Amino acid sequence: MKLFNQKSGIKMQNTTTMRILKSIFILALISFFSFHYGPNDDQNQFTEFLANSYCSNAKDILNKNSHNISKYAQSNSLSDVLTAFPTMVHEHYHRYTHSINLESEVRKYFINDDLTIEVNTFPVFRSEELNAFVDEEFQNQIFRYQEYISSDDLNLDSQANGIFGILEEYTAYYQDLLAYQELYGYLRDHIAFSESQIWVDYLIKNADVLTSGHEFKLFISWYMQYAKIKHPKTYSQIVQSEQLKKLYKTVNDGFQKASEQYYENRATILDELAPYIDQRALYIRTKGDRYFYELPDQNVSKVASLLCSKEHEILLALSQ
Repeated sequence: MKLFNQKSGIKMQNTTTMRILKSIFILALISFFSFHYGPNDDQNQFTEFLANSYCSNAKDILNKNSHNISKYAQSNSLSDVLTAFPTMVHEHYHRYTHSINLESEVRKYFINDDLTIEVNTFPVFRSEELNAFVDEEFQNQIFRYQEYISSDDLNLDSQANGIFGILEEYTAYYQDLLAYQELYGYLRDHIAFSESQIWVDYLIKNADVLTSGHEFKLFISWYMQYAKIKHPKTYSQIVQSEQLKKLYKTVNDGFQKASEQYYENRATILDELAPYIDQRALYIRTKGDRYFYELPDQNVSKVASLLCSKEHEILLALSQ
């Protein structure tokens, strides 16, 4: 004969009820965060949700200070907020590292809560000296050269502080790319592939960040080549700094891993999107759209190919 335990029965009922309520809450949360936006505070709650639920380093960066996605998003649409998210991470990385770099004798590079790399500083030369060294064709060809090496803003960190400022931007773009790549987890969990425009925007609008790692490796290489000729003491201090080399290797490896994961994710995305988009080689569009949009592969390959020249083997000194 089976005996009924009233307390156990009540407990089971309560547990079942709690599971149902939890499921309803999660579904409501997903629905709210996927498609509905109100005031800026709601958008910021959403970006906190993204960072805490789907991101690694971005979570640690954004939890350091307050943020407002509306400063970066063109509108409050889901697509625009997702597009703006990596840029916000990039800028808030700078904001935080500037707040912790209060001593001139050491430069701190925040990677995540478990790793901050401290590099002892030494005299460096301004980056715009490279204008007399780098072929003008490359200066015009490489998208970020004018922005970070020969900018009109003479106080720009990547100009004024030479290799240390260049490494700051290199690290910021790594954080940018990693956040971009990790957004795939949110899209996979919450956005149907039939919502093809959101997926196409994800693949296109931020994809140029994939070139940034190669661009900054070129900047670092040119800085080292020029230093070896014109500022040999600075060159010696660069290649002898174990912490600087640790930073370079950490960021370089991070770029490579995040890029590889992006391409792996993209292959899955394009397979799933096939019924909803038109694709011609490296150009895609949602069905019914007039325009095709180019995936970043050709530009990434073009910039990466420049690093194959023998003179850029100087970067190996940072990997030893």
